[in-house]
Formats: sequence, structure tokens, C-alpha cells
Amino acid sequence: IEKIENERHRQVTFMKRKNGLMKKATELAVLCDCDVGLIVFSNAHKLYLYSSKDINELLVQYTEYTGMPEVRTNEDYFRNAEKKKRGSSDGGDDDDDDDDDDDE
Repeated sequence: IEKIENERHRQVTFMKRKNGLMKKATELAVLCDCDVGLIVFSNAHKLYLYSSKDINELLVQYTEYTGMPEVRTNEDYFRNAEKKKRGSSDGGDDDDDDDDDDDE
């Protein structure tokens, strides 16, 4: 996976992926009865928000959380992709869901 160099293609892909991500966030919140917050800044610095409840309540919940969160970064993605390429995957489901069912 790498950056899309063509600006127009990158913008179209961004909008489709963003809409799909928001759809998945909504589905997660509804199906699993959990609180979901999603913050996305485009490369043009435009802010997109999704929140299953008042975003300020969710941010307070985040700042007051004292447990150990599960955190993932781009580096985790590429490290796991490299492990899979070498055939040393742990067999776990990393939910590489590329089904693009955003229907929008």
C-alpha cells in the first residue's frame, strides 16, 4: 500500500474511503452497542467527525479513561503486512476489510 500520486484519484479515493469508514463506524456503534468517535483531517486540513453520541461527552470519556488503550499506528499495519509477506503471520484476524461496501 502506498500514497496515490494522482491528486484527482487520491481525492476520489479519500471521499469513498471516508464514507465507508463512517459507515463502518456507524455499524459498529449500532450492532455492538458501543460508543464510537471518528476524527479525520483531510490533506486539505478539512475536519470530518462521526460520533455515536455527543462528541464532547465522548472526548471527556476519553480524557478520563485510566486503563491501557489498544493503540494501532501505520507502523503496525506495515509490520504486519511484512510478516504476512514472509509467511510468519500469527494467524489472527487483523480485519483487513477491503470489501468497499460503502454504497455511496
